[in-house]
Amino acid sequence: KIFSLYLSSCFFIFLFRDLKTGDFKQSLEGHQDEIVEISFINDQIASCSFDKSIRLWKIQKKDQTVKKTPTTLLSHKDWISSIYCNNTTNQIVSSSADTTIRVWNYDTNVNIINSISVLKKK
Repeated sequence: KIFSLYLSSCFFIFLFRDLKTGDFKQSLEGHQDEIVEISFINDQIASCSFDKSIRLWKIQKKDQTVKKTPTTLLSHKDWISSIYCNNTTNQIVSSSADTTIRVWNYDTNVNIINSISVLKKK
């Protein structure tokens, strides 16, 4: 591991710092609203946001930089409250304020379980 990750949600960006020099190495922009959570899956960083999207950022192994153009997963109708990445099954699970849980296949970026509805509290 040669970099650390900083999350600047008020600007909707990630900042990476080189652990050897302390210098900021790279910033990533892509979300259109505040970032809620990040998680790591294999060679990617997954992020979710108030913009109703999940973004997958590919980590380049040769120079430990992150590809600036993320894959975007869209399906939720409201902001995404959390994501969980399972490296064993290659799945990403997301939950949203739209009261659904979705399961994504990491290899194909396909929403493999369209949605599981969660009951709202009265």
